[in-house]
Amino acid sequence: VQRMHDLVAAKKATLTCVVHNAGTIGEIAPAESVSLSGFRGAMATNVEGPLFLTQGLAKLLGQAPDGGRVLHVSTGAAHGPLADSLGYCASKAALLQVMRCLDLELQPRVRVGSAMPGIVNTEMQAKLREKDFPAAAMFRDFFANAAEGEWRGPGRPPAGGLDHADNAADFLAWLLLDVPSDDFGGNE
Repeated sequence: VQRMHDLVAAKKATLTCVVHNAGTIGEIAPAESVSLSGFRGAMATNVEGPLFLTQGLAKLLGQAPDGGRVLHVSTGAAHGPLADSLGYCASKAALLQVMRCLDLELQPRVRVGSAMPGIVNTEMQAKLREKDFPAAAMFRDFFANAAEGEWRGPGRPPAGGLDHADNAADFLAWLLLDVPSDDFGGNE
């Protein structure tokens, strides 16, 4: 955080946007087997990282001429359970509330929003396809239902298939740069 403050000051630049895209699935295990360290690891990456990075950069973001924006990349797991993924689901649900609280307290100079870009073909998806847990078959099916090779739009991905990371990036850029502030902030 201090390096970002120093960089902005040295370049006489403005920080306008932050995207919280880093995430971890955490420990994949039945609820009765989840370890304290596994659960804490998911919370540290998926909740604490975005919270404290936003906190540390809020002043810089608030100095942007049109205000700053923070975007959290979310998932359906924030809204519904996924077997053997307690840490991931709980941390993503917590992140959704962090987003809402931050937006409430930082507006109008900084707006905080969240987006669910869909089921995107990422390294995390590849790792999930290799695991042996109840939802693994679903992730393998998403991959199998994608068009041959990597699907690239515009438009929607194949029904029941994975989207391409470039499509998700285009969607997130649109949210950050083109959506009016009141429609962006506090929303998913």
